[in-house]
Amino acid sequence: MSIQTGLYFNRNKNTINVGFDTKEKGLKILKGKVVDQNGEAVIGASIQVKGTTAGVITDINGNYELTNVPINAQIAISYIGYQTIILNANSKKLALVTLREDTELLDEVVVVGYGTMKKKDLLGATSMVSGDQLATNSSISVGGALQGKMSGINILSSSGFPGAETSISIRGVGTFGNGDASPLVVIDGIPVDQGFETLNPSDIESVNVLKDASSAAIYGSRAANGVILITTKKGAEGKAKVSLNATWGIQKPSHMMDLLSAEEFVSAILEMRDNKKAIDGGNPTTKYDGLNPADFGVGTNWGDHIYSSAPTLNINANISGGTDKLHYYLSAEYLNQEGIALNTGYQKAGFRSNIEAQVSKMFKIGNNANMTYRYTEGSGGTRFSDVIFNAPIIPAYDEDGSYGEPDTQLTGSKNAIAEVGWNTPNNHNYRLMDNLFMEFQITDWLKFRFNGGIDIVYNEYKSFLPKFNDGGQTNTRNSYTETRSKNFMWMTDYLLYFDKTFGKHAIHAMGGFSQQLFTKDDLSGTAKDFVSEVDNMHVINGGTNARERGLSGGKSELALASYFGRINYDYAGRYLFSFNLRADGSSRFRKDKRWGVFPSFSGAWRISEEKFFNVKPVSNLKLRASWGQLGNQSIGSWYPTIASVSKENVVFGTAADNQILYAGYTQSKLGNKSLEWETTTVTNIGVDLGFFNNSLSFSADYFVKNTSGILRSMVLPLSVGLGAPNMNYAEVQNRGLDLEISYKGNIRDLHYSVGANVSFLHNEIKKLSSGINEEVIDIGCYGGVTINRIGEPISALYGYKTDGVITTSEEAKKYKDMGQGNAKVGRLKYKDLDGNGVIDGKDRTILGSFIPKATAGMTLSADWKGFDLNMVFSGVFGRKQHSPMSFQNRMPNRNMSRHWYDNRWTLGSDPAGKYPALIQGENYEEMTDLMVANSSFVKMKSLTLGYTFNLKPTRIRVFLSGENLFTIKDKTFDGFDPENGNSVGHYTNWGDDFPTPRILLIGTNLTF
Repeated sequence: MSIQTGLYFNRNKNTINVGFDTKEKGLKILKGKVVDQNGEAVIGASIQVKGTTAGVITDINGNYELTNVPINAQIAISYIGYQTIILNANSKKLALVTLREDTELLDEVVVVGYGTMKKKDLLGATSMVSGDQLATNSSISVGGALQGKMSGINILSSSGFPGAETSISIRGVGTFGNGDASPLVVIDGIPVDQGFETLNPSDIESVNVLKDASSAAIYGSRAANGVILITTKKGAEGKAKVSLNATWGIQKPSHMMDLLSAEEFVSAILEMRDNKKAIDGGNPTTKYDGLNPADFGVGTNWGDHIYSSAPTLNINANISGGTDKLHYYLSAEYLNQEGIALNTGYQKAGFRSNIEAQVSKMFKIGNNANMTYRYTEGSGGTRFSDVIFNAPIIPAYDEDGSYGEPDTQLTGSKNAIAEVGWNTPNNHNYRLMDNLFMEFQITDWLKFRFNGGIDIVYNEYKSFLPKFNDGGQTNTRNSYTETRSKNFMWMTDYLLYFDKTFGKHAIHAMGGFSQQLFTKDDLSGTAKDFVSEVDNMHVINGGTNARERGLSGGKSELALASYFGRINYDYAGRYLFSFNLRADGSSRFRKDKRWGVFPSFSGAWRISEEKFFNVKPVSNLKLRASWGQLGNQSIGSWYPTIASVSKENVVFGTAADNQILYAGYTQSKLGNKSLEWETTTVTNIGVDLGFFNNSLSFSADYFVKNTSGILRSMVLPLSVGLGAPNMNYAEVQNRGLDLEISYKGNIRDLHYSVGANVSFLHNEIKKLSSGINEEVIDIGCYGGVTINRIGEPISALYGYKTDGVITTSEEAKKYKDMGQGNAKVGRLKYKDLDGNGVIDGKDRTILGSFIPKATAGMTLSADWKGFDLNMVFSGVFGRKQHSPMSFQNRMPNRNMSRHWYDNRWTLGSDPAGKYPALIQGENYEEMTDLMVANSSFVKMKSLTLGYTFNLKPTRIRVFLSGENLFTIKDKTFDGFDPENGNSVGHYTNWGDDFPTPRILLIGTNLTF
């Protein structure tokens, strides 16, 4: 029967196995065992026939049996955290397969200050994102591509305006006043100011963030707020590799404000009148008395005319390769991002050249150059977010196509399209960053390196305002403004490296000297009364009014010099120690205060390398600890110790005929010769864990970051008559916890990874100037108030808690008698927090902070048989900002948010109303909790789905991608996007906001 059916029968004790007779069909049965390097059985290892779905996994003893295997097949044996082995089906090695650990992750080389280290040897708190991880989503912004991928670093969009820089902070805000809280950005060894968005994301090899003092101390004076190291791609030995990338997409505002229709707008004005009469008496009137709100209809939604869909295009190409003597990487990029608002847009063109040459065994030379041109049309400060509140009763356009004219009998509002349409400035930005290095390998353990870098930025801002009389807008005199500025930085580093191993002892040391010079030049001119408004007349000399020409300009210089050194000691890969010392000098300070010395210490113990440690699932266990100090000398002015003067005109003489106008200078600000370095002291304790051959990895860092001697302006009474001097006072503490976890795995052909991070932060003022426990500060708009108080966060929001709406005259009298001066029916009740029966300034309390209590991110990636999927999420929690937009009573000239309108209290309604009534002549610009918005959010930053065609040697990937696809936010937030802006206030209706675009992209990558 077995011959006739092709089956075989096998009896084993009381079990009979039946199967196909593989001998007849060129098939075979594979049996074997999979073990690790220690001979232990590997449970669940995958045994798969390559190119098919056939496969099994090993049992509890590491054994497997695979049937119906073609004789000429290849067998893949794999397990998470181990190197995959490929064997022929007839190989005898299949009987006993030994898998070896994949140590690539721990042996990965990570860029640190002035050098590199293996990831397993890191002692400080660092986070890293590779260029491959950045490339998984197709963000046209470098900052956007980094969001949600690292702990301890808060990256927020500063605005949705095209080309806007991102706002970045590392482990909280440690300085305030005039201090600079931005981290230091180092691109290929060159410290730069800003510059993130000048880079081509495709050129980035890696981004490393140095968060604690031990890792950042080597940068000393500029590292108090953390360091971001960006390394761009280099060439490698081999034939030329060409990559072409193109994306095209459509942008739309991700969220628009919901405002009142024209009918609702008029109804609200009439309701204000009626409420005024009912509450205060009298006979109030409006311009709309006797008119029917329904006659106004829907009216004009200005947002539909100011904002619209817009395309974006990005093309970049690179070629890399080299010989054993010469490596090269060349790239070019063009980005055209049309703005989603009227007359806005952003273009960028760039070229990069990275070349290295091994001239001899002892000498290497290289150069990294990046040239960028950026053109910006429009300005984020053109009140795009404010004009959408213009009265909706004005038509957008008249029948003849001109801007719709407002009815001045009804409103003083203007046509919003005309308001932003006439003013279209443009900005041209040119930048060259170049880094030349030379390395001399003196011996196999001693090396000298020279770095020389320049960063040149030239900027031209031009704005022509024509004559016009349209849409309620009138300008009878045309004018032109042009500003030119040049920033130049040069630097040199002289570095000596010592690397020597003595048995189990390894010493890696470095010492160096660095110097930098910064210069700033700017020149600005204004001219008026142009005879012709054609484009080629938009020059200063085109203005005919010689008397009203304006001219201003200046020049500043700043110099830095540093001596620094580092010693790393490694014993047997188990005990790691590091010591850094840096002395920095800054021309900002006087000679006797010029230099600051900043040390750091760190140590680590790799317990997993100890002989006594035998916990099989744990492949890496390292404890870390560090302490160090960092300096900060950034206070805005490059001459902060010198008393400032300003130009003044004075008239001398008594009689009109002999009076003479003289120009001179007068002191405007006090100086402080004792000003010195601001110091940040950081203590960090961390642990790194790896499980299952590091397929599952986890890291945790707890830190305490104290900033003392903070550089800021002193608070002086107005009677002094001069600007306050800069001082060293106040102390701020940031403490928190950074957590990161990631997992990589596969199920046959499905490979996937999950990465998540979360950071918790507590910001607290520890000390102000002598004898002062708090400073109450008027923001200067919409009644906003902040406070710097010991024990509370920097610039905490400060005001009254409310307790609903006053609904009766008796209640109004009660609160009036308690001291609430604005108490009346329809207004809010203030809480008597101290319970003394009096409502006064002592009842104000902390209402929140713009500094988030937690930030988080998650990345999900998978690929299967050519398909790839990537999702990135980011979130900010526990953040509140002054956002009074919902409670502005600017009618009848301006519209209002539906958020207030739909939740307002109305006379005779439920007494538990939350928001105040609409009352003619009343404004609510006093700092209360209703002026504070919860701007926490969770956002899907990107989603990408792609497919790769492997047409060897050509590789083609096509993909669909989306950015800013959805946002989960608090219902109290009333604005475009809670992410935009990282300051105390969020002012959509003050023109300081711009919608974040939702971008849908289609693209292709071609590599050959």
